[in-house]
Amino acid sequence: MYDHHRELTPEEARLLEDSYDGFVRSGALLSDDDKERLRKLTEEASMLSLQFSQNLLKETKAFTLHLTDEADLDGLPDTAREAARQAAEERKLDGWVFTLDAPSYGPFLTYSTRRDLRQQLYMARNTLCIKENDENNLRICQRLVNLRREMAQLLGYDTFADYVMKHRMATSVENVYKLLDDLIAAYRPTAEKELEAVKSIAREAEGDDFILMPWDSAFYAHKLKLRQYDFDPEELRPYLELNNVIKGVFGLATRLYGITFKENDAIPVYHRREAVRGLRPRRQLSGRALRRLPPPQGQARRSLDDGVSGAVD
Repeated sequence: MYDHHRELTPEEARLLEDSYDGFVRSGALLSDDDKERLRKLTEEASMLSLQFSQNLLKETKAFTLHLTDEADLDGLPDTAREAARQAAEERKLDGWVFTLDAPSYGPFLTYSTRRDLRQQLYMARNTLCIKENDENNLRICQRLVNLRREMAQLLGYDTFADYVMKHRMATSVENVYKLLDDLIAAYRPTAEKELEAVKSIAREAEGDDFILMPWDSAFYAHKLKLRQYDFDPEELRPYLELNNVIKGVFGLATRLYGITFKENDAIPVYHRREAVRGLRPRRQLSGRALRRLPPPQGQARRSLDDGVSGAVD
């Protein structure tokens, strides 16, 4: 069909080309032995990706910073304190609990005056799954690199990066490196200047011998932002209340495209934070959108995708 077909419209030709390419990239043109090998590689890569995600989730959940002295909360805004109090309450603990999830981790590193606690939280998050235990992901990453390379070479590509980039905007690995080099050339002078400004304001507060560490960067960058621009991102929080954001997103689509959304309670969802809304341009149901809020505590957030959709017979 791909080589022998009637004259096609541009849309039909594009659909045929994309469909054919999808089969080729899944191994349709390989020999039977290579198809079987690709299938095994894909299966192993998928299982390792799942294990990577599970390990990350397990280690993330295992760490909590439990504080019982209110003095340890110095510098934190009320929103961060309340969230930590609720986290402690959910665990049936007194005081406040901070976790490695971004809504808890980010404000603590930005606002807490307790440098030792910032370090503790930073080190916990940035050493996830690299310890010598059952949740070590370094070996998984090493194996995945080799699996992906072999999968890509079976499909006719030098590297897995070449395989992936064929369908990305950059189209090639060379273009990616060129963009990165251009960005470094453009941004590095400004970045170095801003880093020196952060170091300077830190030395003003702590002394000339103060050495800025990674767990200090967000804290003193926030101080610099306050001095230079009198701006605190915390001031935006009242405007970004969840229900207002949801209304804004769907309302924008209505204003721009005339699409209305109506929540459909008849369709089951996996979690109470999800909702299905029907899309109705011109009053006719034409589709459904699943609204999914940030995953609940204990649910995986990140994973390593094997990148190959699966071998075909």
